[in-house]
Amino acid sequence: MSFLNRVGWIFVSPANVFVDIREGRAPWWQPWLCLSLIYMVIGYLSMPIQLAVMETNPSNLTLDQLDQQIEMTEKFGMLQLLATPVIMLIIGLVIGGITYIAVSIMSAKATFKQYFSLAIFASLVTVPSQLISTLVLRARGTESIRSAEDAYVSISLRFLAPEDSGILKALLSTIEFFSIWSLVVLAMGLMAIFGLSRGQSIVAILPWWLISVVMALISQALGGLG
Repeated sequence: MSFLNRVGWIFVSPANVFVDIREGRAPWWQPWLCLSLIYMVIGYLSMPIQLAVMETNPSNLTLDQLDQQIEMTEKFGMLQLLATPVIMLIIGLVIGGITYIAVSIMSAKATFKQYFSLAIFASLVTVPSQLISTLVLRARGTESIRSAEDAYVSISLRFLAPEDSGILKALLSTIEFFSIWSLVVLAMGLMAIFGLSRGQSIVAILPWWLISVVMALISQALGGLG
């Protein structure tokens, strides 16, 4: 099975991808490179949105300081985009290493290489959510962004949170269709590749969700710039 076939199968029939991972035919660098390229495009498209959020973000900065911050963001934005593959690899290895601990405890078969490949393939499932959000915001135009909240477009339960409840908004933003789908794929892969039971796989994916909660809280604290 080619890599492009695996990208399609991870959405409609992930069991086929699990077989390739178990047999060592699905190297981790392929989905990592694919994700890196996609997020470089998303980062480029979302840069005007981030700048618009910065302009509306209430802070202690003076207008001159805010202009300098925006100028620096514009100047180094392309460098940040070019560094996306390295940044994603470092973050992936750190998060993968942390979450692998639970998997390795529950399965003697588990290898980090296979687990890392599975985790990155499962992460591909979240891409449609990011693309939809970015494209909708670009279609609306940056002039529609008058607050950090205007830069959020997702199919999560965030909209259920009261307007002044930042923490609850962050928590509910992690309960999102594609994010849950990704976790389900990850859990299925743990059962298929390493022989974990359903209960063990659920316990093993909890660290992933907890990390997403922490990242959402950080993003909320940064006023939507995370």
